[in-house]
Amino acid sequence: MDEEQGPATLNAMLSEGFSEPGSPVFRIAQAVVKPEGDGIRLVATVDVTSSSMRDEQWIITLDFPAEDSAAAAPDASPSEHSWFTLMVRSNILEWWHTRKTDPNISIAPLRTK
Repeated sequence: MDEEQGPATLNAMLSEGFSEPGSPVFRIAQAVVKPEGDGIRLVATVDVTSSSMRDEQWIITLDFPAEDSAAAAPDASPSEHSWFTLMVRSNILEWWHTRKTDPNISIAPLRTK
């Protein structure tokens, strides 16, 4: 996370690698939290490593509503930063485990004659 965009404690929490059974290891290499509409947007570079696949690097964007933005604020408590980090990780893991379900991304149906 850019130091200008958030506190060192949130930066440290977000940059710790995480995983769960059946998942590769995810590590947020860089993240920026900025205001977006009524809430906040996190844009992050995520390193993905696994012994069963080639290493990948993703750019992800996660939007959070206004009521969640206090947990990412520079003056938020360590427990609020921990909660925000959990929400970010949960979103990444949920996407990983549901990425092959249908529909993952809305796609217009093909027309048949």
